[in-house]
Amino acid sequence: MQPSPAFQLDSREAANGLRRGRIHVLRAGTWPAHPRDLTLTDADLSAIAAAYEPAAYRAPVVIGHPEDDHPAYGWALGLSLADDGLWAEVEVTPELVDAIEAGHYRAVSVSLWPPGASGNPKPEGWSLKHIGFLGAKPPAVKGLAPRIRPTAAILPRRFLLRQPDRVSVGGRLAHWLALRSAP
Repeated sequence: MQPSPAFQLDSREAANGLRRGRIHVLRAGTWPAHPRDLTLTDADLSAIAAAYEPAAYRAPVVIGHPEDDHPAYGWALGLSLADDGLWAEVEVTPELVDAIEAGHYRAVSVSLWPPGASGNPKPEGWSLKHIGFLGAKPPAVKGLAPRIRPTAAILPRRFLLRQPDRVSVGGRLAHWLALRSAP
């Protein structure tokens, strides 16, 4: 099984003009954080995913790690745990998609509220505060699913998931590019 790209876009737009996709945002391990390193287990990631309720608080998708969490370039719709870590289902603006495709943002990082923190919608545990796309600054969490190079653009999820295993990524990319350039 090949690893999934860190950001996969669905081929359709939401009714509000935002694009839906999936982002690999976090994995278990010990990571540099302020004021001290943070250790998260698979159980912690599972609890974060289970506790996320967008109706109570929708974590914004931002650029960098802005202190006030804006401007928002999208929203986390849900979280799920996979073998390789925590994934977020998101809706993002076409402007952010363009910036990702142009290679301006190649890494993803999350901000979490610790248990008991002011503003934490689920103060009994860790909660997702925001998902930040990073440019030149490397993320603290290493080992997230590999990014797609800017020349490959962002492959729509329908071609990554619905094509037979014998079709190469290059074949899927060529198919997607042909559809994208069609009138």
